[in-house]
Amino acid sequence: MRACGLAAHGDLSGENPATQYSAEAISLSPGTLLVGHNSRITALEAMSTDGDAKSTGEWILISASEDGDVKKWSIPDGRCLQSNSSAFIGVPTYLGTLSVGEKSGTGTKFILCAGTSNEACILDSTSLEVVRVWGGHLDWVSCTTLLGDGMSIVLRR
Repeated sequence: MRACGLAAHGDLSGENPATQYSAEAISLSPGTLLVGHNSRITALEAMSTDGDAKSTGEWILISASEDGDVKKWSIPDGRCLQSNSSAFIGVPTYLGTLSVGEKSGTGTKFILCAGTSNEACILDSTSLEVVRVWGGHLDWVSCTTLLGDGMSIVLRR
């Protein structure tokens, strides 16, 4: 069995290089360059899309930048699939996925976005629209934890 994967990272120019790696050969090879952010990338999260009865879905990358812009990317071809330039007020430093409805992780998917703001936002994973804002903290939400079942959320100051 061949162990391989994808490593994604953001840089100061707002680009997301995605690099393929192989654990067997301990090698890295250039993959897709995801270009589209106008400021520094501050958070990344990979998630799988649900396929229909004939397909298994695909992996996508969610990225957030210093200006609050959140983008969804196709990892295989580098296309920007969706963008929301006003997804977060502040600098997002955390992105996490939530699956609601089924224990297997195939239910409706949402994205938790938190960072240098006293609010945390829940985004629809399909449209990247804000569906809920949790506020009330007196200071930034600097640490966020998703517990094991993928449905419980703990916000810490």
